[in-house]
Amino acid sequence: MNERLFSLCTPCPAGFTFCREFRAHDFSRAPFALYAPSSETARDFLGHHLPRLSGVILVPGNTLYSEELAPLVLQIVVSPAMFPYLADFAAHQLLQIDRRVSVEDIRSSLVLENERLELDSQQASEDFSRFRASLLHEIKERRSAERQLAESEELLRLIMSSTVEAIYGIDTEGHCTFVNESCLKLLGYSHIGEVLGRNMHDLIHHHTADGQPIPVDECRIFKAFREGAGATVTDEFFFRNDGNGLPVEYSSYPIRKDGTIVGAVVTWRDITERRRAEEVLRETQELFTLFMKYTPVYTFIKRIEGEKSRVIQISDNYIDMVGRPAEELRGRTMDEMFPEDFARKITDDDLAAVSEGKIIQLDEDFNGRHYTTIKFPIIREGKGDLIAGFTIDITERTRAEEEHRVMEKQLLHAQKLESLGVLAGGIAHDFNNILTAIIGNAELALMRIGRGESATNNLHRIKQAASRAAELARQMLAYSGKGKYIVENIDLSRLLEEMRHMMEVPISKKMLLRLNLASSLPMVEADATQMCQIVMNLVINASEAICDGSGEITITTGSGECDRDYLKNILPGEDLPAGLYVYLEVADSGCGMDTETMAKLFDPFFTTKFTGRGLGMAAVQGIVRGHKGVIEVHSELGKGSSFKILLPAIPMGIHR
Repeated sequence: MNERLFSLCTPCPAGFTFCREFRAHDFSRAPFALYAPSSETARDFLGHHLPRLSGVILVPGNTLYSEELAPLVLQIVVSPAMFPYLADFAAHQLLQIDRRVSVEDIRSSLVLENERLELDSQQASEDFSRFRASLLHEIKERRSAERQLAESEELLRLIMSSTVEAIYGIDTEGHCTFVNESCLKLLGYSHIGEVLGRNMHDLIHHHTADGQPIPVDECRIFKAFREGAGATVTDEFFFRNDGNGLPVEYSSYPIRKDGTIVGAVVTWRDITERRRAEEVLRETQELFTLFMKYTPVYTFIKRIEGEKSRVIQISDNYIDMVGRPAEELRGRTMDEMFPEDFARKITDDDLAAVSEGKIIQLDEDFNGRHYTTIKFPIIREGKGDLIAGFTIDITERTRAEEEHRVMEKQLLHAQKLESLGVLAGGIAHDFNNILTAIIGNAELALMRIGRGESATNNLHRIKQAASRAAELARQMLAYSGKGKYIVENIDLSRLLEEMRHMMEVPISKKMLLRLNLASSLPMVEADATQMCQIVMNLVINASEAICDGSGEITITTGSGECDRDYLKNILPGEDLPAGLYVYLEVADSGCGMDTETMAKLFDPFFTTKFTGRGLGMAAVQGIVRGHKGVIEVHSELGKGSSFKILLPAIPMGIHR
């Protein structure tokens, strides 16, 4: 049997049993057979149960005879459970229907009926066996499906309760249909009953973070209803049970059943910590950006890529070094920023710092500036190595240190000269007094002794030697700046013009003596004899510096304003006043001097010749200092030298 068919027979079963089984079974898919005295009785009995029945086979009661009963009984589908009652039912009904039927007929009919029922019972038994097997298989499959469904529902429940993301569902009216434990916990509720059935928009999503109300038709969660599409939002606020706002990101997607949207599922998470981390990251990035903008040192971070290093971060002040803004330098390699040789050097240093894993410090020169750079590696396993560091422009510091060294050297030299000057001055005074006595007595002796005396020649030699010694004493006094000068107003240009013939005598005929004398030169207070000595000393030195005997000696005069810094740079330790100075410069085209020679130039008795002839340039410097002036020297090996003497000019209108 493909269909489950049921048939209940009365009055053999008790009425209570009949009613119970009648209500318990589904007859919508099988016909129902009923024996009743009349159709009206059947209709009264069935009443409102008719819609539950797929059909009714009515067996009329008092009009049936035994001959008529058999064909009608064939239409009745009998439930196997009714088999025990069937014989009694048939006998009882036949007896009630037609008492006029003879016993033989009854017996004959019963035999026939019994045979037919046996056949029907056998067929029904076979059908029932097939039905039972089918029913058991169906029950097994249903139980298996129910078990799988229960397991799936339990797994879904576990997933919903275990996930850290908050999840809730709503129907098309916005009322909560389900909610997981994470959602309850984040919203501050302790029991699911506090949320189920409530309008979630009114409960958690009614206002923005700044207190502005959110109309339902503008709620992006309801976009799933309005447009039938999902919506993901990263900048919203939900409100907790205690009224505090909670920054969240959420996704809302429609729930469909048979193609119809019946609700929405909302998945969301608390992003408070992420917001805090993002704020820290933004602040850190802002501080880093400001640092790279305002740092006074050149700061960089580079990534090592094989044999190259590429800039990933660089401070804004690199525009001062390479003339290009930082935005253009990010992402570039060294050979895209610097000349080839310099770029190769920088790259090699970067690779060495990373490969050796150590901090390196080096000095570099670029575009006429001096820099010192410190680099250190940043090792990142699996992410590529970095090299970072900073470069400091030390040009001014180097220049200041060099100036300090020069000034210190000059100051030490000046102190040495001053010490020697004090010593020389003291010795010269005492020595000169002794020589004066020697010379005086020698002259007196010569006056008393006749010319023919043998001692005369000895006295002349004594006088000549003492005179030379006296000249040396005067040079020592000049070196110490304590010589006795006959000061007068002198025009240096006129003095040099008068000395032209005297200056041409000691120099070679092959040499050219050129005078560039300024006219209307301001006057200076000076001893003319001492000035002549200075000029002759410088001219003789210049002629001796021209080794092959052919060259040029140029003497120039002029005037100009000099400030304190310029004068102090020439003569450290002396505080000469700024103002108008007259200069006398002697330049030659000779062999020049190296730095070692220039360092000893003003030392007493220093000379580059085989034999010295006195204090030399030390005496020149002493005379110049005695006149409150300075001497500036420039020389380059193989290109000649120049000696420039500066003396303070007499202000216009003042003459002595």
